[in-house]
Amino acid sequence: MTRQPSCKLLLRHLRRDNFRFRSQDFKPFLEDLTQILGRQYVLTFQAKLGPKPGYKRIQITTELSGARIIAPAHVYLPAR
Repeated sequence: MTRQPSCKLLLRHLRRDNFRFRSQDFKPFLEDLTQILGRQYVLTFQAKLGPKPGYKRIQITTELSGARIIAPAHVYLPAR
């Protein structure tokens, strides 16, 4: 059985109880959030600026197997 993300569990509980919730409903969600925020890294990159500003697609990869990357698919780049 796969583990359902705790934020989905929280929303299911809130819907079931007509948005009445208990503090223990937040515990799995907050534990996951704490773990995610504790594993943040800063990524710096250089991009070639074009004649027009806009959002450009980026792709972030890692050599670590099983690593989960949460990152934007696009970044805004100003014009030259």
